[in-house]
Amino acid sequence: MKFNYQGQIEVEACENGSQVFVTKSDGYYWQTGTVIPLDELKEHFMPADCEALNLVDPDRVKRLSK
Repeated sequence: MKFNYQGQIEVEACENGSQVFVTKSDGYYWQTGTVIPLDELKEHFMPADCEALNLVDPDRVKRLSK
């Protein structure tokens, strides 16, 4: 998943669902290999693709299909 800021980071969801693992970073905010809370990610970043949007808003598909 990719998130925009003044650069990009890529993350993978952790098993517990409340944290994400930074798999790629340009080093501006978090370093590669860092585990960060999902809430902190939502606070600082905007989704750059649909997969990232689904991580930030998991009920999006359910809401849009009503």
